[in-house]
Amino acid sequence: MTLLQRNFCSITAVQLAENLFATTPVMHRFLLIEYNYAWEEKVLETSTIIPDEVKAFLDTGVENGDFSRIFLVKNGQSNRDSIHLFLVNNRPEDPFAKQLCINNYQDLLAIDFRQEFANETDRLPEPMYLVCTHGKVDMCCSKFGLPIYKRLIELGADVWQCTHVTGDRFAPNVVQVPSGHYYGHLQLDEIEPFYDTLQSNQLYFTKYRGQSWYSKPQQAADYFLRKHLADFQVDSLTLVKSEVLSDDSQKFIFSHRDRQADYALVIQYTLSEPVYVMNCKATEKKPVDLFNLLSLTKLTQLPSEEKPSRYHYTQLA
Repeated sequence: MTLLQRNFCSITAVQLAENLFATTPVMHRFLLIEYNYAWEEKVLETSTIIPDEVKAFLDTGVENGDFSRIFLVKNGQSNRDSIHLFLVNNRPEDPFAKQLCINNYQDLLAIDFRQEFANETDRLPEPMYLVCTHGKVDMCCSKFGLPIYKRLIELGADVWQCTHVTGDRFAPNVVQVPSGHYYGHLQLDEIEPFYDTLQSNQLYFTKYRGQSWYSKPQQAADYFLRKHLADFQVDSLTLVKSEVLSDDSQKFIFSHRDRQADYALVIQYTLSEPVYVMNCKATEKKPVDLFNLLSLTKLTQLPSEEKPSRYHYTQLA
């Protein structure tokens, strides 16, 4: 079978019109490590370049909650005399990334990552872009990711190839740093408007997968509210409350920065029929999470003298 004859999971997902929103993996802080060598499927586990004691140290960092995930990155342009590290705090309010440089991977053992994340000085001044090109995990990532990576280089972006970011069927996947916003199914001819939109602190909403700090129900609520308001400014919404209502529903309250109002959304979630192909290596179809908006209510904040009722309720959906 030739490459052109293969069934690519990304193309299948588009044909099935699978939702992009609320598909982002949940991460609370993550670490990027430069690795300019071949990427096998489980590259961090199998690498003979990174010492085993360093791998164990990094595993402990994940277990202790210093960071949620580790990605390996490369761009073919950096100085080979040093290794770049990027610490990313992808919290929704005031995210940041910072860069460290080490001489070898053994130097990772001397870094107090909890302290480094707490020290928010020396932030990177401009966003970075990660493009998953990890073809040994899924061929869609390299086939569709590499052209996007090269186009972003042409546009002058600070862009790096990245190991598996999850969601193979949404390739090409792009992650903006430090915001942790995920995008999928990008086409080569839309990369310039995509890049311009993100550089202006807006979400490229048609290909938006979600904010990686949020749970998937929270991502769904964020998506539905932004769609309702037609507000795609990155920092216009703040999640202020989450409440579990039942086994299959949650309530979320978001505050809007400019409209002097909060919004309450009730999200219901369920599983689809098993009709989706998770990746190009899949031998069976599986269900995916589905999210429905049950209600959307505007909670206009009233002056403090009008308490005890804080809100005026206006049902919107």
